[in-house]
Amino acid sequence: MKTLKLRASTALTGPAAPKGKDPKMGDFTFRICRTVQYLGANASGLAIYEFLESENYEVNTAQMYGTIQRLLEQEIIARTGTSPSKSGPPLKLYELTKKGVEMLQEKSSHLHELVGFDNRLTSYEKAKSIKGARHGTKGKGPRAPRDYTGRSD
Repeated sequence: MKTLKLRASTALTGPAAPKGKDPKMGDFTFRICRTVQYLGANASGLAIYEFLESENYEVNTAQMYGTIQRLLEQEIIARTGTSPSKSGPPLKLYELTKKGVEMLQEKSSHLHELVGFDNRLTSYEKAKSIKGARHGTKGKGPRAPRDYTGRSD
């Protein structure tokens, strides 16, 4: 197995990894916040649960309500009131706070950067495989990044 040594000054070609900071918001928290934003004035725990389930996302209600409570404590969401329930106590309604909107925008931006990075790598991989299929003829399209993994083709 080859050992690869790179100097700090070595410039890598190809797509750069996203440089934006990753907001401290996990996937489940992101889904809840984004759902609260989507539902607007109708964002109750039940509505959040039903929406996530309709998106084929398995929801543990204890985890969901625990996350909602934590988001309230961190002032990422706020209670806006209640709504009558068909059965049982009134539904508590939530909205994103300014802090929540900012965190959601940061996380969404970070996710877009990651998707863009993945898409660029995929296009480079396709270009590399097309170039290889042409048996050494000069291929058109984006230049594939150098292979710094130590593997030989």
